[in-house]
Amino acid sequence: MFDTIKFGKALSTLRKEADMTQNEVADRLNLSRQAISKYERGESFPDISVLVMLAELFYIPLGQLIGYGNPTQGDYSVYENIARGNADISQIISLAEDNLAKILPMLNSDSKEALLQKVLDGEMDWHFIKVLFPYADYITT
Repeated sequence: MFDTIKFGKALSTLRKEADMTQNEVADRLNLSRQAISKYERGESFPDISVLVMLAELFYIPLGQLIGYGNPTQGDYSVYENIARGNADISQIISLAEDNLAKILPMLNSDSKEALLQKVLDGEMDWHFIKVLFPYADYITT
């Protein structure tokens, strides 16, 4: 399971080692200082585009940045595939059971739609609809 608290602490350390404030990081990434603060406290997890920018900002490989969250080896592989846009729906579902709310911001609209379809088809627990609902802007009639 991915640990957002550990990830946040590592992000804070990277920022401090780069001698940057939260405001400076936020400005460079075109985000709010509050977003950076939430990432550092482990209250939220950046989406894939922000992860890529963070890795570039701190001159570290994306895989290393993801690794700070101390994912299991299987989860690490899936997170890296999601980050690179190579995850298939079965990999996403394997993470979804424990981490759906954390990984949804990282997914593209096709993946989100595929997950919703799995719920509608009864292949995933219907309770996931609560987690998917805030991302329903991609649903068309």
